[in-house]
Amino acid sequence: MSKPDGWVICPECHGEGKHSHAIDGNGITAEEWNGPDWSPEEQETYLAGGYDQPCSPCKGTGKMRTSEARAYREQKHEQEMGY
Repeated sequence: MSKPDGWVICPECHGEGKHSHAIDGNGITAEEWNGPDWSPEEQETYLAGGYDQPCSPCKGTGKMRTSEARAYREQKHEQEMGY
């Protein structure tokens, strides 16, 4: 009988189960934030998490099975290295 796969914190969202990548492309510069593209209402909505999306790798749970996280990290590394 094999031991069940354990759980780890999602390496993509770091356990939050969500992210704002869809709107900010992994970050907003100070110039973008203070520029004309963001109204005060949009800034407030962003800071309150109003644009967050469920994390795809963990399906919004913030956790993954150890084997899934390992495979995800390997796949992401290969993509970053251009394999």
